[in-house]
Formats: sequence, structure tokens, C-alpha cells
Amino acid sequence: MSIKVKKHYSRQSSPQQNLIKTSDLPIVAYGIGFDVHKDSVVVCISAQLQTSEIIEVKHHCFKHDSIGIKEMCTFLEKYDNNPTFLMECTGVYHLSVFHALMEHFPQFKSNVYAMNPLLVHNRICDLGNKNDKADARSLSKLALYREIIRPSYIGTKEFFALRDIMRSYHRNQSQITMFRNRIHRHLCTVNQKFKFDLSTEWGLKLLDFYCSKSWSLFEAYNFFHDKLSKLKKTKVLCRQKQEIERNGGVILPNKTRFLLQFDLLRLLSAQEANSTLLVKIDNYIIQDQTLKLLYEQLLLVPGFGVITVLTLLTEIGDYSRFANISSFVKFCGVVPKIDESGGYRKHSKLNRFTNKYIRYVLSQAGGRLINKKQRDTDLSEYAYHQRFRRNLPFKKASLKVANKMAHKIYQILNGMNNYSMTYELEKRKRNKIKNRIHKKGSALESVYTRALRRDIKDFFVSHSQLLNSTSKYHLVSGFKRLLSKSQFLDNNNCKDCDNNEKEEDM
Repeated sequence: MSIKVKKHYSRQSSPQQNLIKTSDLPIVAYGIGFDVHKDSVVVCISAQLQTSEIIEVKHHCFKHDSIGIKEMCTFLEKYDNNPTFLMECTGVYHLSVFHALMEHFPQFKSNVYAMNPLLVHNRICDLGNKNDKADARSLSKLALYREIIRPSYIGTKEFFALRDIMRSYHRNQSQITMFRNRIHRHLCTVNQKFKFDLSTEWGLKLLDFYCSKSWSLFEAYNFFHDKLSKLKKTKVLCRQKQEIERNGGVILPNKTRFLLQFDLLRLLSAQEANSTLLVKIDNYIIQDQTLKLLYEQLLLVPGFGVITVLTLLTEIGDYSRFANISSFVKFCGVVPKIDESGGYRKHSKLNRFTNKYIRYVLSQAGGRLINKKQRDTDLSEYAYHQRFRRNLPFKKASLKVANKMAHKIYQILNGMNNYSMTYELEKRKRNKIKNRIHKKGSALESVYTRALRRDIKDFFVSHSQLLNSTSKYHLVSGFKRLLSKSQFLDNNNCKDCDNNEKEEDM
């Protein structure tokens, strides 16, 4: 294909060279770059000639709405000679452009890329002023070098909606923590040091009664206790009686009661919203047979709860895109960066440009395993070894356990084996028994045959005062028999030697 193209020259050239020249040249491939914003999309088209020269063909700005995107796709139809579409991942604004290109150009689906902005700017070094046209031009030139493009995972619209639901849960959970801290702060301002457990129903209801009227904590406790006694559910509340009697005389001021009621209402609303989000996403995953199977498998991993597994399933997406286990573990963000030059090699801090949600839930799961101090599964044994045998700091040990968990997750997702919580322990024990039989010809451990390797003669001689009379008799008589036997053997050996000498003389 040959078209008329515009060839631009640098600003440092002569005025005669600044003129735009057109020529009919054969085009090998097109690189189309998109600089996506909230209200506009700047498109720049570059072409690669048979001489490997890259020239700019066209640039245009479209509105970022449904009509503007349709016009953009129609505009790009004539550039169908091996095109490569490249854009930056700018929040959520690039999604509509990405999906529109995938739908409008189904024959070029594999040529549509969305790339991390940090990786883009590490690969282009344009000098001069930064503007939308320059960014689109740089992306269009970079699109012609597919080998160095590292696309980001976008996923389908359904996956993005599912991931956004789970991320909304995590953001809402941080709001819940903030409301709890604010409530405890309001109580501390009036020197109320009773610890309301706001993660339980009795703690929330007791606080509700306490800030509903101008009465002391002890009066609110008695009122709440009388209501629960009718239902015969006062067992948990009675455990708090001693602590309530110590702080029961504090009466809340009116302003503090208003702030507590306001923050308590926001806390209850946020908890209700979180429960709704979890139910929604749990129902969606259970309805999908593939996700349901992975859901059940991942819940068997020690330290994993429902929140951890739901986060993993909604953040990982298409796990087949990872070339190997190293790339998957790096995506999870549980490996440190490595600085290497010549003979110098150093493990630096964690790479913060990875998936922070997966890194958070895996580190939390690793911390839970370390705190339990159990050793009945592979991961718990590994956690105990890292924290209490190697004496690593808690954060470093939890990172090691999270790294181990990431390897387990990759194996489960790719169906390498059916997950067993004690697979490594059983394998280690099986190999130990096999090596023991091969080397020693017996399955008995050394502790059971230790007495046979012990020399007790020295013990009897050095501790003869501890023996009773019968033991001393048998010990002395035994030594006498040994001595007489040795003397008899020596005499016989001497006689044999004399007889042999006589025979040789004869």
C-alpha cells in the first residue's frame, strides 16, 4: 500500500527544510498511539517504510464520548496495513477506547495494547515540551516495536466489574477501621476507658444504649443486661461486668453523645454495605463452575479465609497469561527487587508497582500462620521455621510465607496437582524412610538402636559405687572370667607359636 504522507523535520533544520513534503512511499506497518484523557483522545499515526524509516502520517483529536469513539474507529479503518494500537493505562478512561478497538477491529485483537505508564516512559525519551500530541507521537512510534511492548492485563468488562466490587469492599473496610478509631477517640476524650468491642453485636448495642440517653455506663449495662436476661443470652455480657464497674460512673456530655451517635450510624451503614458487596461477589463466583472449583481449592490453603480467596480470584483474572511461576510471584508483589551489576548483588525493598491488594492479603495470611505457631501443615511448618528457627523479623518472615503461598496458588490455578495441606510433610517423611532402609537396611530410627552403640563398660567402671552388691559380684566375676579367658587364649596362642617354630626348625 502507498499513500501520501507528511514528513516532519526537526526545529534545528534550515527554513527550507521546515516545509512539509509529501511522497508516495510503500508502507510496511502502522503504529497508532492514543493519549487518552477524560474528555478527549489524541490519536497519532506513524508509518514504517521498507527502508525501516519511521515517519508521521496523521494526528487528530477526538472527543471522549460514544460518538467521538465511533468517529475515531471509522477514521482508523483506512490504516489497516498491519496496524498496532498502543495506549497508556490512565485510570479507567482507557477502558472504553480499548474495548471499542477490540470490537471494531476483531481481526487485529492481538495488536491492541494497553501499557503501564511507568513502563512507557521508561522506553521513550522525547526531549522538548510535554503535550498531548507529543505523547501520542511517542506512543505511535513505540507501537512499531512490538518486541519491547509489555501490555497490561485489561480483561473483559465482567471481570473489571467483579474486580471493582471487591476493591470497593477493601476501600469500605478502611472506612470501617477509621470509624472505629474515631469512636474510641471520642470515648477517650471523656476518659471512658472501657473497650467496646465494635466487631461484636453486644459491643455495638451496648454503645448504642450508652450514647442514647444521659446515663452512666453502668446504668446502660444494667438496662441491656435486663433485656438479654429475658432471652437468656447474658453469658458473654457478664464477663465484662468487672471492667464495667471500674469505668461505669462516666456520663457522656451531650456533644460527645451526638458525635458517637453520628459515627456509630456511619459505621453500621458501612458494615451493611460491605456485607452486601460480599454476598454479591460470592454469589457470582459460585454460579461460575470454573471459579467455584478454584474457590473451594483455595479455601483449603492454611491461613486463607473467604476475603483472601475472593481477592485473589478477582485480582488475578486470566492466570494463563503468566509465562512461569516467577512472573506470577512477581505480579503478587511478594519478592524484593534485585539490584545487580557485575559481582554486586543486593535484595532491595519490595516492588511497589505490583498488585497491592494481593500483596496485602497474602502478607496478612502469612502473619496469621506465624501467630498460630502450629506445625500440622506444610505452610505452618514453614512459617514456624522462618520465624522461630531462623529468627527472622516478623515482617520478613511473613513475606517469606507469602512467597510460599504464591507458589501454592500458582500450582492450584494451573491444576498441577490436587492441593494437600500435608503433601510436603508426607513427601519428606517418605524420602527419609526410603533413605534409611537403603543405607542401613532397616526402618528403625537411630534413637531406638542407640543402646546397642553405647559402650557401658567404662560407665560401670567409673560409677561402680552406684552398683549394689549383687551387681558388683556379677561385674567382678564377669571381669575375672574375661581375664581368665584372655589368659587361656594367650597361652594357647603361645603354644601354637612354639609348635610352629619347632616344625620350621625340623
